[in-house]
Amino acid sequence: MKLVNADLLLEIEIEENNPAVLVLENPKIMTEVTQQLFNLCLLGEGGFILSENGKQLSFDKYSDIIVNPFAIDFNSRKIQNKLYAELLEEESLYLEEKANLQIHIIEYLERLSANVPYEMITHELDLDSARLLKMFEVRLDPQYNTLLEKIVEYVKVLTRLLRKKLLIFVCISSYLEDSELLALNKMCSYQKMKVLFLETQEHSFSFPVNTYIIDKDKCLIIK
Repeated sequence: MKLVNADLLLEIEIEENNPAVLVLENPKIMTEVTQQLFNLCLLGEGGFILSENGKQLSFDKYSDIIVNPFAIDFNSRKIQNKLYAELLEEESLYLEEKANLQIHIIEYLERLSANVPYEMITHELDLDSARLLKMFEVRLDPQYNTLLEKIVEYVKVLTRLLRKKLLIFVCISSYLEDSELLALNKMCSYQKMKVLFLETQEHSFSFPVNTYIIDKDKCLIIK
C-alpha cells in the first residue's frame, strides 16, 4: 500500500507486517498533515492519495484515524449503519419469528386501545425491523479495562465490520508503553490491518518499521 503527498514529495510504503512511521518535527506541518488525513478519513478529501497494487483507493472507505484514543466511539453513525445493515441481511432467515412478533405487538396495541374511549386510534401493521433495532438501541458494547484493550477492540470493529485496510495513529506513543505498542502491532497484523504512526518526534519502536522524517527545516529523511 502507498500513501503519496505531492506537496511534501512524500511516498510512504505501508506493509501488512511492517508499519510506517511519519515523523513531522515542524508543528505547522504536523497540524496540516493531521488535518488533511482527518478530513480524508471523514470525507475523502485532502492532499494524500492512497493506493494498493497500482489502484487508487477511496480514503474514507478504507482508512480510519485515531487522534484521541480516549474518544473512540464504538457507536458512531457509520458503525451503527453498517451493523444494522448486516443484521437486516439475515432478516429473511427469521420471517416466521418476525410474523409471530408482529401478531403479538398488534394484539398488545389493540388491548391498550380498547381501554380508552377513542375510536380514532390506529397503528402501522407492518413491523419495520430497522426501526425496531433503533427502538431497542441495538449497539456494540465491547468490554475493556485498559486503553490498549479499548483500541484493540476498535481495531476488530474496523476490520470485521467496516472492512478498513489502513489505520492511522496520531502520537499514540504518548499513551502506550513499548510493550503495549508491540501488542497493538501484533493485533493489527493478525487482523490484516496496515498501520501508519504519525509522530512529532522519532520513537524507538521494538518492532520493524519504515520511518519517514520531515525535520524542522522541511527536509525528508527516510530510514
